[in-house]
Amino acid sequence: MRKRALAQRAGESVDTVMADAGAQPTDPLQPQESRPGYQNVEEVVQTLKTGAPLLILSMETVVDQFNNRFKATPEEDTYRHICMLVADACQVIFEAEIGN
Repeated sequence: MRKRALAQRAGESVDTVMADAGAQPTDPLQPQESRPGYQNVEEVVQTLKTGAPLLILSMETVVDQFNNRFKATPEEDTYRHICMLVADACQVIFEAEIGN
């Protein structure tokens, strides 16, 4: 009913507006095409760079601070590598014993 009143005020044909209303609306939440997530992120970043350059600068600074503060120390990195080597060695030994 509201569309009919708006169409009459705008001077459009009521039939044209009602025919358009009967068309299948596209759901904005459904992706039109399947894209990898990083492409969506790149699109958002490009939009932010053009629309709000100071905001994106602040966000990049925050991300850099997170990366610097949570970066593993050399001792932690060495410990992680040794644990992975021990786990691989144990797996090889257990697979060799099960195979015999």
